[in-house]
Amino acid sequence: MASLITTSERSNLTSIFTDIFDTFKRTITVHKEPKKVITTINESAIFGYSDSSNIVNYSYESVSSTFDATVRYIEAGRDDKFAQDLNSYIEGTLVRIKVQEATRNYIEDGPTEKITFDDRCFKVVGNDTVKKFLDSTFYVYYLKEA
Repeated sequence: MASLITTSERSNLTSIFTDIFDTFKRTITVHKEPKKVITTINESAIFGYSDSSNIVNYSYESVSSTFDATVRYIEAGRDDKFAQDLNSYIEGTLVRIKVQEATRNYIEDGPTEKITFDDRCFKVVGNDTVKKFLDSTFYVYYLKEA
C-alpha cells in the first residue's frame, strides 16, 4: 500500500515529535515499594528466651528512580476525552503524564507507591494508554494527588 509521506518525511516528523517531548519534559521521581534489608539474624528471637529477642534486625531501603515526562494538570471530566470516558467519577484535579518506554517499564515492574514532582505526591489512577505517532511511541498515565 502506498504511503502519503516519504520515508525521510516520516523520519523528520518523528524527530520533530520527539523534540516536542524533549522541549517540554520535566523530571519526575517514581517511588517503588521499599526493600526490606535484614542486617543480622537474631538467634535468640528464634527461641524467645531473652529480652533481646525483640531487637529490630532489619531496615527498609527506599527504591526510586528519576525519569523524564511531560506533565499536564487537568480538571477531571472536562479537559480530557480519556477522563470523560472513565466509568467512575474522579473528584478533583487529575494530572496527565506522558512517558517513554523505559519509564513505563519501571512503573509497571512491581508496585509503584507514588510519583513525585512539583513538591507533591501522586498515585497512578488506572492503566497506561499507548499513544503512537508514526515511529514514536509514548505512554500516558493519569495521576491523582495522594
